[in-house]
Amino acid sequence: MSDSTKSRRAKGEQTRQTILEATLRLIVERGHHAVTHRAVAAEAGVNLSLTTYYFKDLQELIRHAFEFYSERTGKAVGDVWSAINSQLDSMSVDTGAQKAEVADWLATVAAEYILDEFKNKTDNLILEMTLFYDLHLEKGLRDIGYQLKTRFKSDFVAVCHRLGSDQPEIDAALLLGEMQRLEYQGLTEGGELTKEQIFLQLNRLIRLFMRI
Repeated sequence: MSDSTKSRRAKGEQTRQTILEATLRLIVERGHHAVTHRAVAAEAGVNLSLTTYYFKDLQELIRHAFEFYSERTGKAVGDVWSAINSQLDSMSVDTGAQKAEVADWLATVAAEYILDEFKNKTDNLILEMTLFYDLHLEKGLRDIGYQLKTRFKSDFVAVCHRLGSDQPEIDAALLLGEMQRLEYQGLTEGGELTKEQIFLQLNRLIRLFMRI
């Protein structure tokens, strides 16, 4: 492959990504029903013809945008869990005091993560809520949401099992559900939800399934 061909392909992929990111911004600001080729082109700062060149219709454009978001989010969450599991490798849960230390640490990490999400990454939460709970989405888009939610849960199941839960599937669903509830509460209530409040609720839940 010649250098000029590589350059054209790289430019084309960058344009395609710019269009997808613009589509996601429009969904956050106005909802997925407001997405049009013209609106996306204006948001992306590209010619209208390019949106139809890369995506034949709006459904394909929106689907690829959510797939792009899901892939990006899955990688980011994977990096977070890698760091958590690396830290857990150095911690023990043999005694009650050690279990309490792990529970406190996990609740602190989770509280900081949730606080960062609803304060600094509101766009991600809005897109997540759309994928998970918007009943007006067509089935293909709901499937993307289901796959992402399943990915989220699998990580929680693994850590619950690692920490001694005798029902890791159930405890993972409870912990993930509570974290998402707190994220969405923070998104709607803003400064009303504090790190201490988040910590206390998650710490209580973690200690319950660790039987501390």
